[in-house]
Amino acid sequence: MISEFKEGFVVVKKNSKIGFMDKAGQIAIDFQYDNASDFREGLAVVVMDNKSGFIDKTGILVIPFHYDETTKFFNGIASVRIGNQWGAINAKGELVIPMIYDFISDFKDSETTDAKLNGEWIKIDKQGNIIKDNTELQNFDQGIRHRKILEILNKKQ
Repeated sequence: MISEFKEGFVVVKKNSKIGFMDKAGQIAIDFQYDNASDFREGLAVVVMDNKSGFIDKTGILVIPFHYDETTKFFNGIASVRIGNQWGAINAKGELVIPMIYDFISDFKDSETTDAKLNGEWIKIDKQGNIIKDNTELQNFDQGIRHRKILEILNKKQ
Protein backbone atom coordinates (compact mmCIF):
# COMPACT_ATOMS: atom_id res chain seq x y z
CA MET A 1 0.00 0.00 0.00
CA ILE A 2 1.24 3.46 -0.78
CA SER A 3 -1.66 5.44 0.67
CA GLU A 4 -4.45 5.19 3.22
CA PHE A 5 -7.97 4.02 2.41
CA LYS A 6 -9.99 6.89 0.97
CA GLU A 7 -13.53 6.47 -0.27
CA GLY A 8 -13.17 2.69 0.05
CA PHE A 9 -9.93 2.26 -1.91
CA VAL A 10 -6.21 2.33 -1.31
CA VAL A 11 -3.49 2.99 -3.90
CA VAL A 12 -1.20 -0.05 -4.29
CA LYS A 13 1.95 -0.71 -6.30
CA LYS A 14 3.22 -3.86 -8.01
CA ASN A 15 6.17 -4.11 -10.40
CA SER A 16 6.34 -0.29 -10.69
CA LYS A 17 2.68 -0.01 -11.74
CA ILE A 18 -0.14 1.46 -9.67
CA GLY A 19 -3.60 0.04 -9.06
CA PHE A 20 -6.34 0.21 -6.42
CA MET A 21 -7.39 -2.29 -3.77
CA ASP A 22 -10.80 -2.29 -2.06
CA LYS A 23 -11.43 -2.80 1.66
CA ALA A 24 -12.00 -6.53 1.10
CA GLY A 25 -8.38 -6.79 -0.05
CA GLN A 26 -9.31 -7.38 -3.69
CA ILE A 27 -7.60 -5.60 -6.57
CA ALA A 28 -10.49 -3.47 -7.81
CA ILE A 29 -8.58 -1.51 -10.48
CA ASP A 30 -5.67 -3.32 -12.12
CA PHE A 31 -2.01 -2.31 -11.95
CA GLN A 32 -1.65 -0.18 -15.07
CA TYR A 33 -0.80 3.38 -14.08
CA ASP A 34 2.56 5.09 -13.60
CA ASN A 35 1.19 7.10 -10.68
CA ALA A 36 -2.14 7.84 -9.00
CA SER A 37 -3.77 9.79 -6.21
CA ASP A 38 -6.32 8.51 -3.77
CA PHE A 39 -10.00 9.02 -4.56
CA ARG A 40 -11.56 12.37 -3.80
CA GLU A 41 -15.13 13.28 -4.70
CA GLY A 42 -15.43 9.93 -6.49
CA LEU A 43 -12.48 10.46 -8.84
CA ALA A 44 -8.76 9.69 -8.70
CA VAL A 45 -5.95 11.30 -10.67
CA VAL A 46 -4.10 8.69 -12.72
CA VAL A 47 -0.90 9.19 -14.69
CA MET A 48 0.20 7.27 -17.76
CA ASP A 49 3.07 8.25 -20.07
CA ASN A 50 3.49 11.57 -18.22
CA LYS A 51 -0.11 12.65 -18.83
CA SER A 52 -2.79 12.90 -16.15
CA GLY A 53 -6.47 12.03 -16.33
CA PHE A 54 -9.19 10.91 -13.91
CA ILE A 55 -10.89 7.56 -13.30
CA ASP A 56 -14.08 6.77 -11.42
CA LYS A 57 -14.39 4.05 -8.78
CA THR A 58 -15.13 1.41 -11.43
CA GLY A 59 -11.82 2.18 -13.14
CA ILE A 60 -13.36 3.89 -16.15
CA LEU A 61 -11.31 6.78 -17.52
CA VAL A 62 -13.84 9.62 -17.29
CA ILE A 63 -11.46 12.51 -18.02
CA PRO A 64 -8.82 11.61 -20.64
CA PHE A 65 -5.04 11.72 -20.23
CA HIS A 66 -4.75 15.28 -21.42
CA TYR A 67 -2.99 17.18 -18.65
CA ASP A 68 0.65 17.62 -17.65
CA GLU A 69 -0.34 18.11 -14.00
CA THR A 70 -3.53 18.17 -11.96
CA THR A 71 -4.77 18.57 -8.43
CA LYS A 72 -7.42 16.35 -6.90
CA PHE A 73 -11.02 17.52 -6.98
CA PHE A 74 -12.06 19.85 -4.18
CA ASN A 75 -15.49 21.47 -4.10
CA GLY A 76 -16.19 20.09 -7.58
CA ILE A 77 -13.12 21.67 -9.21
CA ALA A 78 -9.64 20.38 -10.12
CA SER A 79 -6.81 22.66 -11.18
CA VAL A 80 -5.06 21.44 -14.34
CA ARG A 81 -1.91 22.35 -16.24
CA ILE A 82 -1.04 22.00 -19.92
CA GLY A 83 2.45 23.26 -20.72
CA ASN A 84 2.98 26.37 -18.61
CA GLN A 85 -0.68 27.35 -18.36
CA TRP A 86 -3.13 26.46 -15.59
CA GLY A 87 -6.91 26.41 -15.59
CA ALA A 88 -9.57 24.34 -13.86
CA ILE A 89 -12.13 21.69 -14.82
CA ASN A 90 -15.31 20.30 -13.31
CA ALA A 91 -16.01 16.60 -12.76
CA LYS A 92 -17.32 16.30 -16.33
CA GLY A 93 -13.94 17.46 -17.65
CA GLU A 94 -15.35 20.79 -18.80
CA LEU A 95 -13.05 23.79 -18.55
CA VAL A 96 -14.54 26.17 -15.96
CA ILE A 97 -11.53 28.44 -15.49
CA PRO A 98 -9.58 29.33 -18.65
CA MET A 99 -6.01 28.11 -19.15
CA ILE A 100 -4.43 31.54 -18.67
CA TYR A 101 -2.81 31.30 -15.24
CA ASP A 102 0.82 30.74 -14.25
CA PHE A 103 -0.46 28.61 -11.36
CA ILE A 104 -3.73 27.77 -9.61
CA SER A 105 -3.81 26.15 -6.19
CA ASP A 106 -6.55 23.65 -5.34
CA PHE A 107 -9.95 24.69 -3.98
CA LYS A 108 -9.50 22.69 -0.78
CA ASP A 109 -11.94 23.79 1.93
CA SER A 110 -12.88 26.97 0.08
CA GLU A 111 -14.90 28.52 -2.71
CA THR A 112 -11.82 30.58 -3.59
CA THR A 113 -8.16 29.84 -4.14
CA ASP A 114 -4.83 31.50 -4.80
CA ALA A 115 -3.63 31.90 -8.36
CA LYS A 116 -0.73 33.51 -10.13
CA LEU A 117 -1.49 35.55 -13.24
CA ASN A 118 1.29 37.32 -15.15
CA GLY A 119 3.59 36.89 -12.16
CA GLU A 120 1.16 38.43 -9.65
CA TRP A 121 -0.65 36.51 -6.91
CA ILE A 122 -4.42 36.96 -6.83
CA LYS A 123 -7.45 35.32 -5.23
CA ILE A 124 -10.03 33.79 -7.65
CA ASP A 125 -13.38 32.07 -7.27
CA LYS A 126 -14.55 28.83 -8.91
CA GLN A 127 -15.51 30.72 -12.08
CA GLY A 128 -12.11 32.39 -12.38
CA ASN A 129 -13.34 35.81 -11.24
CA ILE A 130 -10.67 37.84 -9.47
CA ILE A 131 -11.73 38.42 -5.88
CA LYS A 132 -8.92 40.74 -4.81
CA ASP A 133 -5.24 41.37 -5.19
CA ASN A 134 -3.34 39.31 -2.70
CA THR A 135 -0.37 41.28 -1.40
CA GLU A 136 0.15 38.79 1.41
CA LEU A 137 0.76 36.02 -1.12
CA GLN A 138 3.06 38.24 -3.18
CA ASN A 139 5.18 38.84 -0.08
CA PHE A 140 5.11 35.13 0.71
CA ASP A 141 6.32 34.36 -2.81
CA GLN A 142 9.12 36.94 -2.56
CA GLY A 143 10.97 35.24 0.25
CA ILE A 144 9.04 35.42 3.49
CA ARG A 145 8.42 31.68 3.27
CA HIS A 146 12.17 31.06 3.44
CA ARG A 147 12.47 33.04 6.69
CA LYS A 148 9.48 31.20 8.19
CA ILE A 149 11.00 27.83 7.26
CA LEU A 150 14.31 28.84 8.84
CA GLU A 151 12.50 29.98 12.00
CA ILE A 152 10.74 26.61 12.25
CA LEU A 153 13.96 24.68 11.66
CA ASN A 154 15.86 26.78 14.22
CA LYS A 155 13.17 26.15 16.85
CA LYS A 156 13.56 22.38 16.37
CA GLN A 157 17.31 22.50 17.06
